[in-house]
Amino acid sequence: MNDEIMIDASQYGAYPLQKPGSLVTICNGGCWPNPGMLNYLLRSTTTGTYQITITGESQTTNSSVEIWVNNKIIQTVNLPQKGGSATVSISVEMGLSTLALAGSGSGWTKIAQPINVKLTNGNGSPVVPSAPLNFVGTGASGSVSLVWANVTTATGYTVQRSTMSGGPYTTITTTMNTDYMDKGLTNDNLYYYVLYASNSVGNSALSPQIAVVPIEPVAPAAPQVKTSTGLEDGSSLSALGQAFLTWNKVPNALSYQVEEGKNQLTQQTATSYFISNLNPGSSHTYNVTAINPTGKATTSVTVQVPTSSTPGDPTNLSVTTSNGNAMLKWLQPMWTWPEFGELFSVERSTAMNGPWVSISNPSVNNFKDVSIGMQKYCYRIWAMNGKGAKSANPTKTVCVP
Repeated sequence: MNDEIMIDASQYGAYPLQKPGSLVTICNGGCWPNPGMLNYLLRSTTTGTYQITITGESQTTNSSVEIWVNNKIIQTVNLPQKGGSATVSISVEMGLSTLALAGSGSGWTKIAQPINVKLTNGNGSPVVPSAPLNFVGTGASGSVSLVWANVTTATGYTVQRSTMSGGPYTTITTTMNTDYMDKGLTNDNLYYYVLYASNSVGNSALSPQIAVVPIEPVAPAAPQVKTSTGLEDGSSLSALGQAFLTWNKVPNALSYQVEEGKNQLTQQTATSYFISNLNPGSSHTYNVTAINPTGKATTSVTVQVPTSSTPGDPTNLSVTTSNGNAMLKWLQPMWTWPEFGELFSVERSTAMNGPWVSISNPSVNNFKDVSIGMQKYCYRIWAMNGKGAKSANPTKTVCVP
């Protein structure tokens, strides 16, 4: 405890748990779900006399509260039935003490406000403060930002710096704040920092040493925009007039902006963006920009929306044979996505011009025709979508052997 503290009466550490700041009811021996006693732990930084004030209301004139300190009853108080406060004085030694409020008499007592504990006779905080914790530094161009956790018994802090690990350190500031900006530093040099807390009694031990490098901020590079199929054209369309832009996570980028012309569609941290309601036959150019406070870089991509739901033509069919099996590979239309129920029809014939038989409908752009032996077969591939529509043309026919 310092000169004065406020204890949240609801946080007495017993079941059932209470919402912070909520009203607490106690009664003699307990009356479920209300407890019979509230227990707290006090940490005194000085030996002295403290004034304890509790606020609330009693159910009856016989409802009372016993105040216990270190397992000894100090006083029994009665709170007014219409609400009010009661105050008692206690003497405690420096260190840890227990405080308990116990229901007494008949009926309940409601503790409605925080419990106030105030030093009325003592020397304030006559102990050396503890070393500061959570000391963190962040480098920027020519500067380092330092922050640390507050030490309750401290009246000030001294920050020291060195260019060598372990010192010797030079004092750079004395402050009452819990942060400091060290300026005028050389970029890419390593600096070491410690600090200590102080009060009228003395100085704390040093905090753990931290090392920080001031750096010149770097503008992000342009994002590499791709489709879900890995094509470099930057866009991918479904038969429903939709586009999906994806890109890599750019080092040093804090956000990404997607624009169509001068119209900003989004600024986000995610590395993908979905676009819908595109008109058939329309063309759209999108700018994807990586951004940070130092600068930005943009990649532009163009999307051509199909004029109908007919899938595009697959191309570049190749067929190789090995151990009596035929391995087929082809290039799918750039806007064909398996996620939209789009497939391929693999057709086979014993002659270049047919007749053709569909032997498989894979969702990927490859297929293995097993156990063909030395039989001559010709192959061609169509693209299809989930509605049964086929591409305008198949791939060129390829025959093996």
